[in-house]
Formats: sequence, C-alpha cells, structure tokens
Amino acid sequence: MPCEGGASSKHWSYWIARLAGDDNEGARLSYSSSMTLAPNRQPLPRAQLYWYGVMVIGGLGFGLLGERRPLGHDVFAHPLVLFFMTAIAGLLVMRAALARPVPEVIPERSLLLGCFAGLATFLAGNGLAVHVVGG
Repeated sequence: MPCEGGASSKHWSYWIARLAGDDNEGARLSYSSSMTLAPNRQPLPRAQLYWYGVMVIGGLGFGLLGERRPLGHDVFAHPLVLFFMTAIAGLLVMRAALARPVPEVIPERSLLLGCFAGLATFLAGNGLAVHVVGG
C-alpha cells in the first residue's frame, strides 16, 4: 500500500517504533511535518439527541396516520415509506446546510439506532391508532 503524501519507508518505521513504545521525541518531530493525519471525528451530542427525538416523534406521528392512508394505497404512499423518505430528505438538507458529511455530525451507529427507534415508535403509533383511537 503506497504511503500518502509521498512519505518514504521512514514513515512506517516511525509508526512501528511508536507502537513498540519508543517515545523518541526527535523521531516524532522529524516525521510530523510529512504526516497528514485524519481529523478526529467528534460527533455533536446535541445533533444525536435531535436525531433520536425527531425519529421517535416522527415515527409515532406517521404511525398514528398509518391506518388512514391519507395519500392512497400505493406502496410509495404508505406512511412507513413516507416516514423514511422524509428522514432521508432531512439528512440531505442537513448535509447541504452544514456542508459536512452526515457521519461527522451523527455517527453511523446513531443513525441506525434512530431508524430502529423510529420504526418501533411507528409500529407503536400504528397499534395505538388501531386499538385505542379506533382509526
């Protein structure tokens, strides 16, 4: 695998020495100018909370509308499909507004857990609409 930035084999020997526990300050300083490290991805906890909240509230809301089928009986008009299409549109708008990739703002695991939480609350809202509200 070629080294990034035209680094030579000294780059690999530096990392091997570093992994072995050799904390030679001179080696660290001599190679640091040629290395380009990836930025540390720190997710925004507020964005994660908003993501979970929007998915849970949206899933419940779309679930309550599930039995009525207000847009028809087509597959793409099903409230569950509309819910996830709305979530995708929201993520695309966030990507464009922040000009950052979505996984930098909300980690992949949180995205997946939010989708599962939205699906669970959709089913709960659909059950409420059928059995309690009498939709």
